[in-house]
Amino acid sequence: MKIFIPILLLCFVVFVGCYSDNEETLYEDYLKDCIVTEAFFVRDIQPIFVAKCDRCHSESNAPISGDGIDLGSYEKIVEFEKKYPNILVQSLKQEGGALPMPRGDRKLDICNIKKVEFWVNDSLPNN
Repeated sequence: MKIFIPILLLCFVVFVGCYSDNEETLYEDYLKDCIVTEAFFVRDIQPIFVAKCDRCHSESNAPISGDGIDLGSYEKIVEFEKKYPNILVQSLKQEGGALPMPRGDRKLDICNIKKVEFWVNDSLPNN
């Protein structure tokens, strides 16, 4: 009996340690359907920022809960991205190099992250 518990514990550690939480692996089928070939600010990007960023980074909330970072308008988002290149995408991807956002909420789904990344890489068009 004394040897059974350590063996059981070892098996548990091996199985849990082998779990893959790589997003591309976990959501491979979903990612096949998520091909971003265009991103419009008004249609695609602004709704993401309103839904996930405004509670901390709107004009009125930024001084209180958003570390003074106002992302409440197209102009403010572009100004921030130009001042701190790639921080928006890095923070949404939560891969390091920037604070993971949205803070206190689940990570954005990969399609929304891809839309923001496409839009940023497409020179932040106001469309």
